[in-house]
Amino acid sequence: MSKLRTGVVGVGALGKHHVKWYGRLEHSNLVGFYDTDSQRAAAMAAEHKTTAFDSLEALAENVDCASVVVPTSDHFETARILIEHGVH
Repeated sequence: MSKLRTGVVGVGALGKHHVKWYGRLEHSNLVGFYDTDSQRAAAMAAEHKTTAFDSLEALAENVDCASVVVPTSDHFETARILIEHGVH
């Protein structure tokens, strides 16, 4: 089985755990994540040796699936963009 290219949208209190576990799962290739807080994103990317994408669209173009770990009020818009890019 080939590895899924995985990503995370939002790396706050809960999203950072998604990044950690996607990086450890046998069938996951953690491509990176997107977060609106560029300082938090840079620190997380360095810690987990992965990519902090500059936009949600850039992440969506590089992953097969993603966790949406943003405030509930932003779920629809975030998921809509991922779905439009064919991301599960």
